[in-house]
Amino acid sequence: MGSVERESHRGQAAHQTTQGVSVSGFQYESQHLGINAWPVLGKSLSNGSTANTPLATPLWIPQLLWLSGYAWFAITTSVLGLRVLVAACLRDTTTLETLAGPDHGESEGALAQAASTTKETR
Repeated sequence: MGSVERESHRGQAAHQTTQGVSVSGFQYESQHLGINAWPVLGKSLSNGSTANTPLATPLWIPQLLWLSGYAWFAITTSVLGLRVLVAACLRDTTTLETLAGPDHGESEGALAQAASTTKETR
């Protein structure tokens, strides 16, 4: 293995490690927020808290939506984190790049191509 190939391999391994750490950070943060949102919702329910507006909306309504959003974010980042971990353990660089790598503009190109195709068919 040449020195250029070795450096390329090291750079790729460092990049993949950074990707895994960033996905783990998102996963930790979403779970942390979701866990801490539950006591806020419980306190609003037990106190019968309402918004300080003329409508006096019960606070549990927006807080329930807030909690469900964090719960969904925690679930999706957990699944993504597990999938990235499996891809890293299997050294599947293509899947790892697809799941956690940067978007190099391919999706924008595909969207533009799809848009032009639909315009041509009209």
